Order: sequence, then C-alpha cells, then structure tokens
Amino acid sequence: MKLTVFGEILWDIFDQEKKIGGAPFNFAAHAVRQGADVHLISAVGKDELGDEALLACKKLNVPTDAIARLANYPTGKCQVTLKDGMPVYDLSGDYAYDHIPLPADMLTDDSPSAIYFGTLAQRGRESRATLQRILTKKDLVDEVFFDINIRQHYYDDALIDESIRAATILKVSREEIGVLADAKKSAVNSTAEDKNVTRRPSNLNSICKRLLEKYDNLKMVLVTMDSDGAFVYERGGKITKSKRPSCEVVSTVGAGDAFSAAFLVSYLNGKKISDCLRRAIALASQVCEHVEAVPLFPMDDIRKWKAIYRLLNHVETEVFDCGTLCDSACCVCKDATNDVGIYLFPGEHLLLRESEKEQDWLTWEEQDQKDIGFPESWTAPVYFVNCKTPPVCPRNWRPLQCRTFPLKPVIDENGVLELIWEDEKLPYTCPIIEQNMPIHDDFYKATYTVWMHLLRDPRIMDLVLSWS
Repeated sequence: MKLTVFGEILWDIFDQEKKIGGAPFNFAAHAVRQGADVHLISAVGKDELGDEALLACKKLNVPTDAIARLANYPTGKCQVTLKDGMPVYDLSGDYAYDHIPLPADMLTDDSPSAIYFGTLAQRGRESRATLQRILTKKDLVDEVFFDINIRQHYYDDALIDESIRAATILKVSREEIGVLADAKKSAVNSTAEDKNVTRRPSNLNSICKRLLEKYDNLKMVLVTMDSDGAFVYERGGKITKSKRPSCEVVSTVGAGDAFSAAFLVSYLNGKKISDCLRRAIALASQVCEHVEAVPLFPMDDIRKWKAIYRLLNHVETEVFDCGTLCDSACCVCKDATNDVGIYLFPGEHLLLRESEKEQDWLTWEEQDQKDIGFPESWTAPVYFVNCKTPPVCPRNWRPLQCRTFPLKPVIDENGVLELIWEDEKLPYTCPIIEQNMPIHDDFYKATYTVWMHLLRDPRIMDLVLSWS
C-alpha cells in the first residue's frame, strides 16, 4: 500500500544529546517497517542537522525523494529543558518544515491508499498551502488520517476545524480531546461535565459522538488514553476498546506515532477494528520500553535468542524425546510431496548461522513474505531451513518451531495470549495432538514465557494475530 505522509522532521535537542523526531517522521518510519510504501513529504535545511536527518531516514529505510533541502532555513529543532523535573519544549523558530514545498510529481503520481498529517507543520503558511494541495487528492484515496498532535500554542480553531473536515479518521489523545471540548478552542460544543474529560471516559464518548455528528466526513474517532489503552468510536455509535497495555515504561516519546502507524496500516490491510487496536497497543507498548521513538526490533538481537534457546533446552513435551512416539515423523515426513522445513522467526537466523560455523546441518532458502502469505511487516527475507540428514540434528540448535511444537500461540479477543494445539493440516500425524496427550507443566510454562517475550516484537505479533 502507498501512504503519503506530510509534516515535520526535527531534532529534539537535550543538554548532552539530540534525537531525531517529529510525529510524521516517526509515523513514516513505523509504517515502513510494516511494509507500507511511504512517501514522506517534508523539508530539512542544507546544514549539518539536515545531513544527519537524511542519514537517519536512510538507516530506517524511509524514502527521502520527497524531502526538500532548503538553503534559507535551518533543519527543525525542539529545545528540551527540565523545569521542576518536567520537560519543557521550545519549538520557536522559523524552520525548513515551515516551508515544505510541493514535490514536482505529487499531483501526477498514482493516488496513495491514505494521507497522513498533523498540526505542527501547518503553522507555516507555505507548508499549510502545500498540505491543502495534497488534500485535493483526498477524494481519490481510501482514508485521510488526521493525527491532531497539538503542540504548545501552534494551532487555532480554524486550523483544527479545517483539518478535521478533511479527514476520515481522527486520532486524538485523552488530553487533546480535552482541547476539543474547551469552549474557547473547540470543534464541538462543550458542556459543564466536559471539564472532567481526562478523568471520565463517559465524557470522552459524548465528545466523540458530537464530533461525528458535526463532521459527517469522519468514519471514526480514535482516542488514546495512555496506561488505560485506547478505543475507537465509529459512526453509528459502535465503541471498540483495547486492553490496558502491559509494559515497563522507559519513555512515551513516539508511542502515539507508533500507535497511529500500526492502526492505520492494519486497517488498510482489512483487519478488524479490534485487531487494529491490539496491534497498535502492542507496538506502542514496545516503543514505551525504549528511549528511542523508533527503536530497533526487539528480536534482532542474538543474545535474546541465546537466552530463549537456553530456556527451552531444559524442557521436553514428555519425559522422553517425543520423536519416539511417531518415529520422528515431523522431521522426516516420508509421505510428504513437498520439502518439509521450518520458517525462522525474525532474528533467529543470526543464532543458527552461528551453528553453521560448527556443524554443516541445514539447507537455507530466502523467501519473500508476499509469496508465503506472511504479514507485510516481515520486510526482510524470510528464512526457510531444512535438516540435511533428518532426523539427526544437534538438539541444542533446533529452531523455535521444532522446540515449541505442538503448541501454537493465539491472541484472544481480549488480547490475551493462549497456547492451543497446532490446528494446521500437517503432512504427518502427531500422536500428541491426535490422542490429546498431557504435556509437562514445565514445557507449557517455558513455552508461554518464550512467546510472551517474542510478542514484544511487532513482526511476531503480526504473525500470531494472523493465526488467531
């Protein structure tokens, strides 16, 4: 799918360091990771920070062809200082993102699946005019996603009203929807009870209802509520709530942008609203556990895979090698018409490549996720491996799917992990499944623990959700 993303790229400047950011940049980076074809329309200066910004885009695979280099304006900055222990942000200045030009090919290219934009970049007259020209294509796209992202005083009633009128999906935080309910800066009429909007979810619902009544272009309002999760209020009054996120919060910077990207990409892929919310909460939770707004994927770390293998080395499904039950049918599959092997999970190949240095026991094949029906977020090659001499293998190096079979992870409607018997049609018969044989508690507990760790990786979460 194609996504047009419009808005700022900026650097958060701290006392001793700086970090790349800007809601549209963060959104674009997360959308790329989920397989979207992103067209990020922005601008940076012809300065050192601009050079570094483009390098950051390259590292995160965010295309730079629609990012202008402007000689007359510096790359965006946000000075971050602490006041009484709380961060204070200074966005004052005239930056490149206030002067984003329209790319020459913007209005001639094929229409994207969706357009994403926020508020901050619209403070500049030139950037706002560019966005208006981009939105002339809104009738040709599936969705227009307005992530309001209010920053300091850089908005007014007219800007918010005009932006909402262009959107099909409005995403707003619990704090920001309080701004919409403010009589002085409001897109809807407020009532006395709205003063407690941040504490009373029922009031959030009433504001969403009035927003949808006023703006007939909106299909839904998406409200994030920090540790309370999120909900979607659809036209017609249907409300879908997420579960509360479970994570150790290190920083919330970029979590809302990750949430928006995960929700929109999932929605455009035809997922149910409940699944979109689960995916969005999972990715936002993962971001909250890191300092970076766009952290590395959790499982692209050989040390984590070594820990998982060590944990599973100490447990078996039964008191004996389960292969003795079926004469190693799952390894040999003599009656199978196709080669039977194992798909590796993201990052698992890093560990198994190590085993190849010691033992030549696998054949490797790189496959494209599109050809095998894996989620679009699996943008890197998917590795498929076979044992060269089945059923003989170094047991301490068996891939994850060998180790956790026949248990299969699924996510229920409440977002809770469950382990069930493998329910796919297999080219062999597994006595454990067929006879519903009891499994050791230690094996079940270890497998559950492993999957709870693996699901922190949004790509693996995507796959499990596709199984659920």
